[in-house]
Amino acid sequence: MRGRQEIRDALEWYASIVRPLVERHLSADLEEMDEQADRLSELLAEPDPRVRIPILGEAAVGKSTLINALVADHIPIVPQGGVGPHTAQATHVEFSETRYFEVEYHRPKQLNQLRLILEARLSRGLARPLGEPAVSARDADSASSEDIGEPQPTADLEVDDLTTLSEELQGAYKQQAALVLCGNPRSDVTLEYLCDGLRRCLPTSSPKWGTDPSPEDAERIRTIKSLFSREDATRRVSASGDSDDCGFFEELEMHASGYLAPLVKKLSIGWNAPFLRGGVQLIDLPGLGVANDSYRAVTAENIRNARAILLVVNRSGVSENSADLLRSSGFINSLLHEDPEQHSLSVELVVAVTQLDLPAADERKKAKQRRGGGGRDFVACLDDICERAKKLAVEQLKTELLKLHESGGDSARAARHEAIQRALTNISIHPVSSIEHQKLFEGDPDDRARIQTASESRIPGLRQHLAAVAERTLDHHARRLEASARRFREACVMALREAEGLVDSSESSVEDIMDNLRDFSEPRRQELDNRRGQLREFLRYTLPAELSLSVQQASDGARRDLQKYLGDLRGCHWATLRAAIRRGGSFRGSRTIDLPNELTLRFEEPVAVAWSQTTLLRFANAVGR
Repeated sequence: MRGRQEIRDALEWYASIVRPLVERHLSADLEEMDEQADRLSELLAEPDPRVRIPILGEAAVGKSTLINALVADHIPIVPQGGVGPHTAQATHVEFSETRYFEVEYHRPKQLNQLRLILEARLSRGLARPLGEPAVSARDADSASSEDIGEPQPTADLEVDDLTTLSEELQGAYKQQAALVLCGNPRSDVTLEYLCDGLRRCLPTSSPKWGTDPSPEDAERIRTIKSLFSREDATRRVSASGDSDDCGFFEELEMHASGYLAPLVKKLSIGWNAPFLRGGVQLIDLPGLGVANDSYRAVTAENIRNARAILLVVNRSGVSENSADLLRSSGFINSLLHEDPEQHSLSVELVVAVTQLDLPAADERKKAKQRRGGGGRDFVACLDDICERAKKLAVEQLKTELLKLHESGGDSARAARHEAIQRALTNISIHPVSSIEHQKLFEGDPDDRARIQTASESRIPGLRQHLAAVAERTLDHHARRLEASARRFREACVMALREAEGLVDSSESSVEDIMDNLRDFSEPRRQELDNRRGQLREFLRYTLPAELSLSVQQASDGARRDLQKYLGDLRGCHWATLRAAIRRGGSFRGSRTIDLPNELTLRFEEPVAVAWSQTTLLRFANAVGR
């Protein structure tokens, strides 16, 4: 990567030429020079950065189909119509010459927690083996002390609440267990069967409900037990190299959407797609469901480190819920955290409009009926639909983002408005037809594509845009490496100039040379010491005081915003508010109420503004950019 060679050259020059001279003649500066060299060595040791592009979207908008079209044309590397809310894993897709997938599994505590939740339901008197104590949901929650992902029941959930939650939360937990044991979340099996099956999977449990697994389920149980017996929680599976590697794809599907999916903590896929070679890493974020707490954590982590967000919407365009994903995921707040003087690197919003082949086919059919057998070409209809969808999405996005601006707190209103305007000037809309693109490359004579070239699907255009985002990001990173190497070389040159009298002069006495050297270096050393003293003073006294004041002011503003928001919820039924906390969100009409996430975001907004527009600027001015 560009910039790394400059650092290598600078370090080699320092080690072979500069450092011996500094050690001999300027020993007082040696420690600082070595520290600079060490910092450059650490930069050199870091791997080439991946440009993370998380993919957001509501259910059934075609996220997985789009990813498959972008990466592998027609090969379904990411399951289409997967397991939905039954898993909270994020799938990372990046470039690799050799195709592979790498999986990190949860530990047995994950499955034990699920077992205790289901047995809590049985303990309501539906069935319980003789002498078996009742298990409360509170016990289930305390069964795992580590953050192990989904499912995460609420800490204050009482046994009495189980009847209230049975249809939704408890039903979803049962579906998750059915997926693990039976391979199908809709399997018609009893809770006793599921609890016994989960017990058989765990190293230290035995069945207590008198049920026997089917041969197929017994095989799944043996596989899960073998995974839990592994010392290493990660596993890497490489493709054989054949274009039709059935075993590889079966295992990938099993981990991505099959019975092992709820046991997967992280899934990474390496694929030799040319457009990924430039550093693009696509991240298919999990959907909302049982694992809502884990969804928030996984989504927030990936949004914070993203260079672009790919929002996928269907032919209806940007809905209120789609736009709200940008706020609830933390995207808007991530803009508030940005360095005000580095807006050239602001996170870019890319919108992909999918499922446009259907309205294009409808328009062609109508044109054919109007013209009595003739009609327009499908591609021409698709182009018209795409252009209309693009204009519609732009207007919808403006409308919905400005709604988000108005619905937020007052203390960060100006900064939020500026961030949203920045996002609107940095968006790109890409209408695509993933389905037609896949059909084109499948070449199925019984289901032919209605397009003739890949460019007509507009998938290649989206690829080029994402690759350009990665190129700009990596170019910025390379320029920062080059600047670090340049500053280090300048420091080395200054050190050589200070010592050049000792190296080049043979006529002067050592005393004269040292006197000249002190005359040259002493004023500069005093200036450096003064600047260091001022910086220490700033870091020790000024910055903490200013930071404390900024945080206090931001907290006061956040408190007012939270009071106003909670006041707006006074008309909600108490059960709605309880569900908004315990079930990770509920609805008030069409409006989503997710109290834990909402309170977090509204408190973070003014704090982010205080950091980026006050503290960060003061610190930058103090140390110099």
